[in-house]
Amino acid sequence: MPSSAFPTLTTPAGPTLADAPAWNRQRSSTMPSHRYRDAHSRVDIPLADREWPSRRLLQAPLWVPVDLRDGNQALAEPMDPARKRRLFELMVAMGYKEIEVGYPSASRTDYDFVRLIAESDIAPDDVTVVVFTPARRDLIERTVESIRGIRNDVVIHMYTATAPIWRDVVLGQDRAGLRRLILSGGRDVLHLAGDLPRVRFEFSPEVFNTTEPDYALEVCNAMTELWEASTDRPVILNLPATVEIATPNVYADQIEYMHRHLDRRDSVVLSVHPHNDRGTGIACAELAVLAGAQRVEGCLFGNGERTGNVDLATLALNLHAQGVDPMIDFSDIDEIRRTVEHCNRIEIHPRHPYAGDLVHTAFSGTHQDAIKKGFAEHRRRAAAERRPEREIEWRVPYLPIDPADVGRSYDEVIRVNSQSGKGGIAYVLETEFGIELPRRLQIDFARRVQQHTDASGGEVAGEQLWGLFHEAYLAASAEPAVELVDCSTSGRSTRVTLRAGGVECTSSRDDAGPVEALTAALAEAGHPVEVLSLHQTSMSAGSTGDALTLIEYRRGRTTGWAAGLDRSVHSATLHAVMRASAAAERGRPTQSRSADGAAGGVSVRDAAEGDPRRDHEHGDRHHGVEDAPGSRRLEEPRQRSRAVAEQEEPAQARDGAAQHEPPAIRVALSVAEGAHQHHRVEVDVRVEQRDREARGHHSAQRRGVGGARAQRLRAQCAPRRGPGVPEEERDAAPAHDLEEHGGAFDHEPDAGDAEQFEHRVGEPADEHHGQHVLTPDALPQHEGVLRADGHDEREAAARSDEKGNDHAHTLRAASASRRLQRT
Repeated sequence: MPSSAFPTLTTPAGPTLADAPAWNRQRSSTMPSHRYRDAHSRVDIPLADREWPSRRLLQAPLWVPVDLRDGNQALAEPMDPARKRRLFELMVAMGYKEIEVGYPSASRTDYDFVRLIAESDIAPDDVTVVVFTPARRDLIERTVESIRGIRNDVVIHMYTATAPIWRDVVLGQDRAGLRRLILSGGRDVLHLAGDLPRVRFEFSPEVFNTTEPDYALEVCNAMTELWEASTDRPVILNLPATVEIATPNVYADQIEYMHRHLDRRDSVVLSVHPHNDRGTGIACAELAVLAGAQRVEGCLFGNGERTGNVDLATLALNLHAQGVDPMIDFSDIDEIRRTVEHCNRIEIHPRHPYAGDLVHTAFSGTHQDAIKKGFAEHRRRAAAERRPEREIEWRVPYLPIDPADVGRSYDEVIRVNSQSGKGGIAYVLETEFGIELPRRLQIDFARRVQQHTDASGGEVAGEQLWGLFHEAYLAASAEPAVELVDCSTSGRSTRVTLRAGGVECTSSRDDAGPVEALTAALAEAGHPVEVLSLHQTSMSAGSTGDALTLIEYRRGRTTGWAAGLDRSVHSATLHAVMRASAAAERGRPTQSRSADGAAGGVSVRDAAEGDPRRDHEHGDRHHGVEDAPGSRRLEEPRQRSRAVAEQEEPAQARDGAAQHEPPAIRVALSVAEGAHQHHRVEVDVRVEQRDREARGHHSAQRRGVGGARAQRLRAQCAPRRGPGVPEEERDAAPAHDLEEHGGAFDHEPDAGDAEQFEHRVGEPADEHHGQHVLTPDALPQHEGVLRADGHDEREAAARSDEKGNDHAHTLRAASASRRLQRT
């Protein structure tokens, strides 16, 4: 019967299975499964005394990536020459020694790429080049022409489909006729390339897994005889599971049958080429190697037709996790992933084994506890054995490999453990009140909640959490040492009036935003506070919601957090700065840290894994940001950034670190308040150049996921201006622009999807900085956004607005508003 919640679905209501136990209440569905036959009725499985189940994987097979051919032909937009070369160079760097480089008779691009290998030195001498061709003489001639002059070993790979459906429907041949066609193609290959030095041959009976085993064996033996396979010049017999139809054990039986019955077995390299139609490509390949396969064709991260080819990265790292050297280097999985995503223009899922953003992140409290204890035991064991932690046996629960093996840090795991607390603190604040805390503030607040629950012995409800948050970060000081009387901006000048000890003092600064002007005025008044990061979020949807500004500050050798809450973003930000100053005066910062840990500034990723797409949206519009021509639009239904970053020369040195200061990024943020008011906050962002910040996690549409690299890439692609930039380079995007990275951005996993836009406050702006700024004059009632190249994106914003607000977020925001009123 149809479901009321999902009217397009029919809930199974047929009879239960006759022999079903009482605990199994599943009922027969209306799915037309009767239209399909199982594998055993489609192809004979002759093996009965199989040996592969008792074998173990003890060494890596020869890996052969086919991304440049099989993967490339599956792309909506095939790789251009630059992308093909980049991917080829990556494979060489990783250690692949046999690479299928193209289908030279199918396209000019593939032909030219093979010629590039012949006419350049991009292929090291120990790398074998594979080219692909069907069994047609004209195409074989074109293929052989493409490889002439290549100094490397070359494999000419000929294929023909052999399964009954393909014979009957596609080729119109019976078994004997198809055998003649295949042998004719094999003779053409031998005639045209048999005398070429360092050339070997490969044959694939395509759709082998649905071909009669005796016929596949007959054709393969005929080809090894024709090509005179020998130990000095072995023939590769590649047996593809072109379309998966059965469980992996069936494919393993088929491979073992061929392994045990092939003629000239010692002169044959037995290869497999699994696809992933049933989602079992990895298992098929692993069991096939147990069954006798010596060579595996596949693609990095599983690209390919339909559901893709077998994933060579997962296969190799599965061996690594079992203590077997994969013979391929994955020590920087994020650089590999970035390159593959760029070349394929396809993102990798955050749950993808080993390479996804979230594979080393635990959200469950029990998992987090086990991982935390596992890390502690690991450190103790290393100390007891007096050996480096990287050298001792890895046995941390829930982490099959050490993230450091593939170039990942422990930050995701450690932060999740530190920030979770009892009752999912961050999750409750976000779902019940709309408050999304940055990473380090989650850690600090979780510690406070933990202290409260330890003292009370009970759980904490949502209203109690809000009360604890308000007490810790929003409560005003009874007798503040300094008060803010007024802060106003006129043109390029900001005027600040403070009252301390009953005396008012006014200062004015040009080319400085409110935050910079206020912190400078506080310093002059003898109440210095340094704003390290600034986060803005909304506590409800629409134009009536309160704005919440969160500030991380530093005074002396300690850091802390303060917040400001107001209907106005401008006022909320100023309140937060003043509360930070008051907390610093009281000498009780909310989070301590050594000066060494903060001396060089806090990187954007360290500061909160801020997402430059997400900023307080004070209004009922939700806008997207398009970062460069041709890049994918990033849309977040709840919060949108209207920030545009522009790379500058390093700003004036701070804390005596002038020579090593990372580049500054100018951020201009405009926020609509009400129907007509507009305020602008300008700050400098400093991005630390750290290894893990260079990780690229591409994401086009992923809720609550963003990272420092996205902000850095925007800055890198912005026009270059400012002092020290040669005239000819101004307004030109750097060579390492978004196109090089596939137009995508990295992101950092986040336990509660709680990440906001993060700024880094630095020195006042230089008058030569030609930033793109959303000004009141340039904005209608509902502003658009600016791309990194300065073009207005109001039309895109309007399109986004037509789709309406996120309904779930609206309901949650309404709930948050009611709770705050009760509180």
